[in-house]
Amino acid sequence: FYGFSASNKASSLERGIVSKAKKNIVYLEKQLQEEESPEIKYNMGKEYMQIGILYKKYGWGEKKNKYSQTESSQDIWVFNPVESKNYKDYFKKAKQFFKEAGTSPALHQLVELYIEEDKSDKAYELCISKKESLDNLLKYVDVFLKTETRTKFAIKLYEEEIKKGNVSGMLNLGHIYLNDRIPHWPIDVKKGIKYYEMAVDQKDVSAMRKLGNIYLNENKKTNWPTDVNKAIEYYEMAVDQEDVSAIRKLGNIYLNKNEITHWPTDVNKAIKYYEMAVDQEDVSAMLKLGYIYLNENKKTYWPTDVNKAIKYYEMAVDQEVVSAIRKLGDIYLNEDGIKGWPTNVNDAIKYYKMAVDLGETDCLVDLTRVYLHGDGKHVERNLEQAMLYMKQIFDEEKSPIVINSLFFSYESIGGSLSFIENDKENGANYLKELVKMGSYHAVKSLFATDPQETINLLEEARQSEEGEEFLKHLLHCFYDPRFHFGNDEPIDKQENEKISQKIKKILKKYEDK
Repeated sequence: FYGFSASNKASSLERGIVSKAKKNIVYLEKQLQEEESPEIKYNMGKEYMQIGILYKKYGWGEKKNKYSQTESSQDIWVFNPVESKNYKDYFKKAKQFFKEAGTSPALHQLVELYIEEDKSDKAYELCISKKESLDNLLKYVDVFLKTETRTKFAIKLYEEEIKKGNVSGMLNLGHIYLNDRIPHWPIDVKKGIKYYEMAVDQKDVSAMRKLGNIYLNENKKTNWPTDVNKAIEYYEMAVDQEDVSAIRKLGNIYLNKNEITHWPTDVNKAIKYYEMAVDQEDVSAMLKLGYIYLNENKKTYWPTDVNKAIKYYEMAVDQEVVSAIRKLGDIYLNEDGIKGWPTNVNDAIKYYKMAVDLGETDCLVDLTRVYLHGDGKHVERNLEQAMLYMKQIFDEEKSPIVINSLFFSYESIGGSLSFIENDKENGANYLKELVKMGSYHAVKSLFATDPQETINLLEEARQSEEGEEFLKHLLHCFYDPRFHFGNDEPIDKQENEKISQKIKKILKKYEDK
């Protein structure tokens, strides 16, 4: 298309943007002939503005008297004298369509366009002349912070709005002066706090919460003041207006889970605030109350009541919170035999299955463990069911590491492979299934009794769709001198080399990786 030199620095992507925008304009013009729609006019304005910005950036489209050519055939101007439009022409068209559209998004784009033209006064005049759209425009604070010119414009706009008592202006100026992600604008914490305090005087809850966050200073910013009592004061203001975030934050302060020295610690106050948040159906507070009453860390100054813990976790379950569902499974499984906890393996299975249905694939591991062990009362050991869950883990996770964790990440599972090995009727088949699924511990065990079958299974797995995933992982095992093949002692160097040669033939295509 017109106006480009091979010697300019525009990327192929930017050239493509202009080309596509011109095609879109042709298409939108046809639509406009059929329907005078504000949305179509707005889109036309955007396309013209996009072209204008790139024309301005690279000086495209300027009038030239003749073609120019250097000695290099790579530097030929492909400019067509008929194409005499420059960026001002495109900006003019864009403004026309934005004005005709007259919507809030069009106003926003028009302000952007004036700023792009370095006409911040016009941008400001437009803002104050369209009061009905101004509040919406003020929400675009981050758009105005891209350059120093835009930031100065934003500050002027917000200062004028503050004079009229507009809270959005106060909040946005507070945001600007406290924002450490604006490279061209210095942070001024005192100014930021001043503007948030002005918004607090107007009873703005978000400003109360923001000042609470500033004085709490959980991220330990060196230029922010730290005063937990002031933080509590502002959070309590927000609590008076039933702000659930502030209620929850006060609960966190008084719970003081991380035992921060300058924070007050009062678990009863924490419970009071969390219960207030639960009354507003706050899921996070339900989980916190469950956590407190379960008291797995055995804190002496915390109340312990497993029935209350279950009650709050069940509230979260009603809102399909996966972590609460899994926690109830853990409570009813009661793997560590904690006194006072209800033990009901069937209930544990019910909750684990519920979590799996909601996408919590980690619970497949829990279900596998349940069926690998059984409880000797309500649920019998069922290797076939365990294997089905293990297959599902492989299908869901695509990772042999998860499968291996069933046996070796949990101490109680350490013997599970042994009884699979000792199952004379089905043990060998289970091991072979595990080998094909990528368990290097199963490879180790089967190799001790049937090396050739192990080799055959690995070769079969290599040719399958899932093979590459776990064979790359197996490399770490076969070439690790700490790896043992079915014995308590490491195999000797000669035997290790013999095995390595066999494995290398199978894994040849993966060795470089």
